[in-house]
Amino acid sequence: MADTAYDDYLTELRQQLRQRRDAALASLQQYLSTAATWQTPSGGFYIWLHLAPQINIERLFQAALRHHILFNPGSVYGAEHAIRLSYAYVSPQKFQAGIKVLAQLIQHAK
Repeated sequence: MADTAYDDYLTELRQQLRQRRDAALASLQQYLSTAATWQTPSGGFYIWLHLAPQINIERLFQAALRHHILFNPGSVYGAEHAIRLSYAYVSPQKFQAGIKVLAQLIQHAK
């Protein structure tokens, strides 16, 4: 960790995460702006999406899994009517494709 290459690595990692976060936020704005709310994270790997109370998160979770989309239900963390999305582990293109499908699933869940 004393190696200067580690500092360079962290700088590059932060830049990549910021770019992925910004791309994820753009996808959310494009597909879910009328169905959910969220806040811009200042760091980390996740965005919390808050959904209307009438959305059954467990049914949404199961439907998303059938489309190979994985999110963490907020109830795992004590946050009802919310889901946690990771933007750090998939490409922005895959995140956007997943959000597009998730938006359709949410519309059907209403």
